[in-house]
Amino acid sequence: MENLNDLGEYLNTEIVCTLAGLGYSEGSEYYKNPDCLESLKDLVRFLRRDDTTCEIRRQLGYSEVLQNDLVAILKSCSSKEREIFDMVIRLMVNLTQPAVLCFGNNIPDDKTGQHYYLDLVTQLQSYKEAFTEKEVLSIIGRELGRLLQMEWDDRLEEDSLLIERILLLIRNILHVPANKQAEKRTDDDASIHDQVIWNLHVNGIDDLLLFIASSPDERRWSMHILEIVSLMLREQNPESLAKAGEGRSRSEKKDDEKQLEILRQQEIADKLKNARKFSGRHSRFGGTFYVQNMKSINDQNQLIYHRPLAEVKNMSFDHNKTAPKKRKKQLPAKEMGEERRSTLSIRLFLKNFCKDFLQNCYNPMMYVVKDNLKHGRSQENDETYFLWAMRFFMEFSRHHDFRVDYVSETLSVVSFTDLLNIIVKFYDSCESNKAEALIWGRRLHLAIQAYKELLLNVMSMDKSDDETLRENAKIIKGNIFYTAEYRDTFMALLRKFNMSKQTKGYLRDLVEAFHIFLKMLEKYCSGKTHIVVQKKKKVPKKKRRTSRPAASVNLTAEEIEQKWQDLASDLSAVLQGHGGEIPESVVPFDAASEVPVDEQK
Repeated sequence: MENLNDLGEYLNTEIVCTLAGLGYSEGSEYYKNPDCLESLKDLVRFLRRDDTTCEIRRQLGYSEVLQNDLVAILKSCSSKEREIFDMVIRLMVNLTQPAVLCFGNNIPDDKTGQHYYLDLVTQLQSYKEAFTEKEVLSIIGRELGRLLQMEWDDRLEEDSLLIERILLLIRNILHVPANKQAEKRTDDDASIHDQVIWNLHVNGIDDLLLFIASSPDERRWSMHILEIVSLMLREQNPESLAKAGEGRSRSEKKDDEKQLEILRQQEIADKLKNARKFSGRHSRFGGTFYVQNMKSINDQNQLIYHRPLAEVKNMSFDHNKTAPKKRKKQLPAKEMGEERRSTLSIRLFLKNFCKDFLQNCYNPMMYVVKDNLKHGRSQENDETYFLWAMRFFMEFSRHHDFRVDYVSETLSVVSFTDLLNIIVKFYDSCESNKAEALIWGRRLHLAIQAYKELLLNVMSMDKSDDETLRENAKIIKGNIFYTAEYRDTFMALLRKFNMSKQTKGYLRDLVEAFHIFLKMLEKYCSGKTHIVVQKKKKVPKKKRRTSRPAASVNLTAEEIEQKWQDLASDLSAVLQGHGGEIPESVVPFDAASEVPVDEQK
């Protein structure tokens, strides 16, 4: 192989031969070859030896091996072909992993690398569409249920690995971004993501996820479940999801009518404008005009206008100019995720799922996840899922049926302290790590949203009719209002806002959170004469001692000699011990003094 073309042809030949060894389909039936298991193992080896350009992975995507072969093999596997089933799941997990991970967790900067990255994203979107078929997730859900029915001490290592791979496969499929241009879905329409979620519900996989999240024997999968749940609900708004199925109020109907009327009037105005502009009637004011009181480029003649008079108000010298491109570091940061409204049936299913998750799983799962984060038993990005779940489910609970006992694990003074430390940590990382400033900015936004939701929940407790909740809210407010760091952090973040690292949504949530904090503080201080805020004690600096300069006396040589003669006899007697004791107040030399030695002399 002399060049890369020979290498590519060699790889294509090897991949084609390996794919031919999997099997073939005739109609709706798929027939596996005797070498099917070995061919699957060869494909795993090929992916393990893939290079930085992901050549083998892209070739397998072009051949549509997952849609044409792996899904069919999964359907045709019997209970005796357990090894083939495991190998198919393992290969599916490898093929569906996020495209960013294939490039070292960084999107390539060069044009060729970005082209390869977009190819992988397109292939992942086609893989996700294959899992909208009901039978595929039915087989996966059946196998997951069989493994979970086994006692944890009866499971073999292969069984635990298969459970983890099935959870990773579900995570990878839900992680695939939507292709809006290809799908062309609007609100109240079922996108491919919604179809996959509905497929999980129909096959009972959502109940299995709730069982894993609530079972104390399955705590090792808590991070996987939290990630899957966050990906299931990533496009949903917690407030609208909590109110799904309820009748709209009169104010909401009036707001919708006003918006429709505004759009209707705008459309009528656009039609009239276009009709006047492109009217078939001959214009008496057509031709070329001079613009009064406006000079042309040479500053001698008047400006000549060649357009219709209807557009004279839109005249600009920048019409044909190209705006200068901004540097990449100066571009404003993009918003995080977009929300959309799914069909009513899917929203009702997700609403019931969130209710069951809050009632049975939220507190035990968040306790385990928090413990993993504190003791370093998690990955770097796991804090974002914890913050997202904290914000989403607390907001859902507040709008649906405010129950403090459902979210008691994250509604405490300790949560405020932990969130404040996370905010400071994320901001420091955003400032120090310039290469990943946008990533840390998004994580900081999640932390601010969680902090804002904590304040809103405390405010709801303060307005509750239950005396116990009001007392607990008073205790929480007493702890956070008497500490200066909770107030100063908001001020520091507002002063150091950078639009190239943080989005407008981040600024909006930060201002709203600070506003809520100040309103709660104002209400807490009303009726009180004074409030004492703790401050850090500053150690006062010791003032250095400065020696006073001795008064200078100008003596002549004869006066100095006479003075020495008067003191010589007394000094000789003192040194011999006959002239009395030397006073203790007189210290000829002090080594511990701050006054320099030369000045002491």
